Amino acid sequence: MQGVSPPEVSCTVRPGPIQRTAADYLPLTEDAAGQFAADWTPIVLSQLARFRLPADLAEDAGQEVLLRALRGLPSFRAESKLSTWLYTITWREGLRAAQRLARRSERETSLQPSSEPAAPSTTPALDQSDERRRLQALLDELPPASAPRWVTTT
Repeated sequence: MQGVSPPEVSCTVRPGPIQRTAADYLPLTEDAAGQFAADWTPIVLSQLARFRLPADLAEDAGQEVLLRALRGLPSFRAESKLSTWLYTITWREGLRAAQRLARRSERETSLQPSSEPAAPSTTPALDQSDERRRLQALLDELPPASAPRWVTTT
C-alpha cells in the first residue's frame, strides 16, 4: 500500500484578525475598510456585550468604534498590537454608550407619571359660581369708560 500525500493547496491561508497588523489594511481603500470591518466587527461586538447595552445602542457603539479605528488606522504607530489598540477604542466607546444609556434612562424616568397620588392643594378651591360672582363684582366697580366691552352682564 502506497502512502497518500495531502493534496496541494493553491490558495494561501489568511491570518485571523488577531494576528493581522495595520499594514494588512493599508493603503486604506474601500475594499480594505470593508475587510477591516468584516474582520473586527464580531470581536468589537463581543467586547461591547460586556456592557449589557440594548441592541440598538450596542450596534451604534460598534459602528462608532469601527469609524474611529478606520480614521486612526493610517496614523497607528504599532506601539501595541492592533487588537489591543482596538480594544482600547472599544472600551472607551462602550463607556460612552453606557453613560448615554444612563442619561437616557434618567430623562425617561423623569417623564414617567408618578405612581404616588398628588398632594392635596393647600389653598381652598373656589367653585365656578363663586369665582364668577367675585369677577362680576370687580367689574362692576370699574368706571363705565374703562369697563371691557366684551363683558356681558347677565
